[in-house]
Amino acid sequence: MFCRFMILTVSLVVVPFETRRELCVTSVKIYTSGFAAILSLCAFLEMSVVWMSLRGTIIHRQPRSHMPCLVYGRLGTETPLFLPNVKAKQYAVYIAVLA
Repeated sequence: MFCRFMILTVSLVVVPFETRRELCVTSVKIYTSGFAAILSLCAFLEMSVVWMSLRGTIIHRQPRSHMPCLVYGRLGTETPLFLPNVKAKQYAVYIAVLA
């Protein structure tokens, strides 16, 4: 996940999106920025899950009582990242069946 985030950040900084004002260039910048935001939120939630799991002991579970909220929150932020991949694979299978 860190490699993806670094690649997205470098591409947002290095690639000159402002030189051309075409629709596709603007869309790529918006989608890349959104993907980087979702990915950073996932990284923050992952660090929160790690921090929360280090609290308490085996017997004393009370400090980890909010762990399900973090796990479901991370699942909710990961879903937009995987849905386009699933749709693309479905489309590829559809094209392969037609060919």
